[in-house]
Amino acid sequence: MRPDVALSVALTIFGSDLREHLPLVHTPCVVAQTRQDMAVPMAVAKFMRDTLPNAVLEVIDAHGHLPHMAAPDQVTALLRRHLDL
Repeated sequence: MRPDVALSVALTIFGSDLREHLPLVHTPCVVAQTRQDMAVPMAVAKFMRDTLPNAVLEVIDAHGHLPHMAAPDQVTALLRRHLDL
């Protein structure tokens, strides 16, 4: 990712706080978290799982913040499990 794009994305993400809205989401959710994510710690994934009314947490055995790139087969498998494909 280009540094200017990364900065713009980071400012948007870290400048937004939507935690108060999580209890309002009633659609089933899968929170996918890698074992080692330098941008989002496991505590955040657990908070989302515990705060979203219909959420499950899936931990992907991979490193980094982009599991769809670091472990695409694992992400595909977990999506298939939850989508019944």
